[in-house]
Amino acid sequence: MTVVGRCCELGLRVTAARDGVEALACSQQARFALILMDMVMPNMDGYTATRLLKQEHGCVVPIIALTAHAMKGDREKCLVAGADDYLAKPVARQELLNLLYRWLNSPGGGSHAPAE
Repeated sequence: MTVVGRCCELGLRVTAARDGVEALACSQQARFALILMDMVMPNMDGYTATRLLKQEHGCVVPIIALTAHAMKGDREKCLVAGADDYLAKPVARQELLNLLYRWLNSPGGGSHAPAE
């Protein structure tokens, strides 16, 4: 998981977590504008971490699922877990920048529908 605070050349501050357990801890210790959640991590995967953040912790921060799983149904699996949007790896730089711009600069943040 990578939590985007407001990266480097873009003027965003980034916090990295090694697994879903650490991702949950990070989200409880600081405020973030957006979460990039790797769906395949050790100890606790991103599906579980996303589900817990949204359902049990009341997370309203947009969560973007990142996964190398790009088969039919994988996007939907991420969205069902609670992710607000989805990017398949490898992620193209411009695709990531467009997604960050859309979610970080939209009124209401996470109130947007995910990209098709």
